[in-house]
Amino acid sequence: MAPEVRTCLDRLVRAEWLQRRLAASNPILIEQKLASLAEAGSGDDIGAAYASLETTLQGLQVRINAAERNYRNALPELYKLREGIPKDLRAIGFGCKKSEPSL
Repeated sequence: MAPEVRTCLDRLVRAEWLQRRLAASNPILIEQKLASLAEAGSGDDIGAAYASLETTLQGLQVRINAAERNYRNALPELYKLREGIPKDLRAIGFGCKKSEPSL
């Protein structure tokens, strides 16, 4: 496999992994904040949880947006480089655009 293709695939995998990890982080942060508010006797106020996590959630969203942008940038690049992908991998559809299933 050409080094450029490998690099592009690495970028795609890293971006996808990061997107999944960050998406899982959001509800965990909220749940932890709600639990700490409940322990402090502040009640179960979701608004207070979001307000106290505003800066953290904004930073998380910046990272999510960057991962999505990296994925969107790497995917067309992979399509351009797919000629460097071995034919046996192309035969199973690797590096090719997904087609709509036929009925």
